[in-house]
Amino acid sequence: MSNEIRIAELISSRICHALAAPVGAIGNGMELIEEFEDSMQDEAMDLISMSATRSTNLIKFFRMAYGSAGYDGLGNPSEVRALAEGFVDTEKFSFDWNFDALAPGESLSPGHGKLLLLMIELASEMLLRDGAIEITYAPEADLCVFARADDATLDSALENAMTSDCDLNEVTARTIHGAYTALVARELEKNLSWERLADGISIRCG
Repeated sequence: MSNEIRIAELISSRICHALAAPVGAIGNGMELIEEFEDSMQDEAMDLISMSATRSTNLIKFFRMAYGSAGYDGLGNPSEVRALAEGFVDTEKFSFDWNFDALAPGESLSPGHGKLLLLMIELASEMLLRDGAIEITYAPEADLCVFARADDATLDSALENAMTSDCDLNEVTARTIHGAYTALVARELEKNLSWERLADGISIRCG
């Protein structure tokens, strides 16, 4: 099997796995309406609405993070912020955005919005219970995403997938985003790196 086919299959599996829960919850809500009619209608509609919103947010995020639209269609910093905050559980994690180096109305460099989304996805998995995701962006500097928490962790399987010489035969749907982030970084002539610090894990592309 070629590397291209394996990457496509693993990303497809990852996206489908992420969407299975909220899409399934919509079906559960419909079943509650059919079975209990008026007595459970409010609870069922709340479940359907919440799950539909979650599904929509995931689809929007994945379209830009994994699709070709993310290279040229993601120059607005506010759009990157909206996509990231729709993807990550903001009741569990907080965000700290630093786009101060951008002039008012200035766009991100092509592909940088896509790369930031992928780095944010990595950071969100390094935070176990709560914490902060800090994003720093400047056009001529490294892209930096920091998963800030004392118990932030990077498991060995994901770390191996993030290396430039990873064996794709050992990458799974759970870790493919690490390998894909490294590939996108190289496509943009950047290198993905990370560092464990006392108060979290720093992810850089420079």
